[in-house]
Amino acid sequence: MLNSLQILRAVAAWMVVLHHFTQIFVDLQRDSWLVIFFWNYGALGVDLFFIISGFVIYYTTAGKSVLPGHFMLHRLGRILPAYWLFTFLTALLVYAFDDLIPLTKLEPGFLLTSLLFLPAANPSGIGLYPLLTVGWTLNFEMMFYLIFCLSLFLPERYRLFGVALGIVFVQMGLSELGGSFAFYSSKLIYEFLIGIVVAVLYRAGWIERINLPLAIAMGIASLVLIAAKEYGYAYFKIGIPLIVIAVISQENHFWRLKRMSVLGDWSYSTYLCHALVLSIIYRAASAWQLNPHNALAAACIVIVLISWLSYTIIERNISALIKQKLQTRQNLAFRVS
Repeated sequence: MLNSLQILRAVAAWMVVLHHFTQIFVDLQRDSWLVIFFWNYGALGVDLFFIISGFVIYYTTAGKSVLPGHFMLHRLGRILPAYWLFTFLTALLVYAFDDLIPLTKLEPGFLLTSLLFLPAANPSGIGLYPLLTVGWTLNFEMMFYLIFCLSLFLPERYRLFGVALGIVFVQMGLSELGGSFAFYSSKLIYEFLIGIVVAVLYRAGWIERINLPLAIAMGIASLVLIAAKEYGYAYFKIGIPLIVIAVISQENHFWRLKRMSVLGDWSYSTYLCHALVLSIIYRAASAWQLNPHNALAAACIVIVLISWLSYTIIERNISALIKQKLQTRQNLAFRVS
């Protein structure tokens, strides 16, 4: 994986962490530019995640013969274990402690839809959010994986067209069924397609031609574009793809930061665990009268520790096990043939 993307993935995760921290701890007391920035723009980390996801999925499969079943098994092995762990942990905490985890409630049927990535109304009344509320993004991820999996049945030259057609169908067609399907009416889903387009440009060698001064100029331009409009999840905010393009164009400079790429490895677990950690730290801070700075330091330490443990024990081991099993099966099939 590109070091530049790994670091950008870590940045995206921690943007969301700090966004939610400002919401929970600072509330309306936005008295510094840093707090205002993460309050207004921290959630753009989700947009970065979606674009990076589209890039990675296409880039790692392009030019290869990938079986749809193997692709989906890899994806499920990567996503399910940690998500189910933190979902069940949320269920346990919601059941055991009243009001510890805000904006969610536990019901058996709702727990099942959450585990299966099916959009459903949260019993708390906040909308179509799963029990682990940050998991709403994974409902989009899993739909994208399903669309991409189906595109693997097509010849590779039609793969991009197949994904684009599938995304348009989901956003404009499936969402028209109403009810929980309305969840997919969001244009956020097009960001996966944008990521694929960026990957196509990268593989064609266009992005690598961008020199450092131009990349810096693109980065500045992207920030101006983002700041020029009122914040919202708008797919037309071309500033986000520009940031991704500018960063990966300088991959040759990011090898110096290779050690920091581990934060990118841990970013999925960081994203999953942070809301739980922040909720618990908030209760502790209220009980022990910690100021927001000390609470933030404590939260960051706990999130990093849990992210490392989750990735090391769960994500990495299960992914390695699936790869080993699939490789063994392929070797057996080759010998038989």
